[in-house]
Amino acid sequence: MEQLTLRTARPDELPALSALVARSFRALGAACYTAAEIEGALEHRLIRADARLVEAGSYFVAELGGTMAGCGGWSDTFPTVPGLSLPAPRAEVRAMFVAPELARNGVGRALLAAAEGAALEAGWTRAHLVATLSGVPFYRACGYTPLGDHGVPIPGGGRLMVTLMERALG
Repeated sequence: MEQLTLRTARPDELPALSALVARSFRALGAACYTAAEIEGALEHRLIRADARLVEAGSYFVAELGGTMAGCGGWSDTFPTVPGLSLPAPRAEVRAMFVAPELARNGVGRALLAAAEGAALEAGWTRAHLVATLSGVPFYRACGYTPLGDHGVPIPGGGRLMVTLMERALG
């Protein structure tokens, strides 16, 4: 595999990031969610590349040969889903997505390490996240512990089931 590089995402990349997120969630989420749940979550922006993270400089792009292979970041300001029973304030890993053809090749781990490293540098000793059901095995393998499941309402009907998780940093 070519050399993976990480860099900070740029605001002008939001359309490309959004396309990558949608492609990733449609392919990798299909084993855990119905097509209606996937499309509802994407349409109502429950699953997205968050422009606030890009603007804050806390969203990363992984590239292979100049092509976007994945994206993800972190925040201690903008929660994934407001109102969940997670401690506040908190460092939260956010919006991690990998191109489906590159899943299980270290892209996700590199992005997660970048997000956790930035949170650690900012003084946080624990990281929290809201994992899609398709992401739970990956995060467990990276040392995250489930705290509980939550159904995020999809406007227009249905719920997107997610798992709240945490782990110590450092």
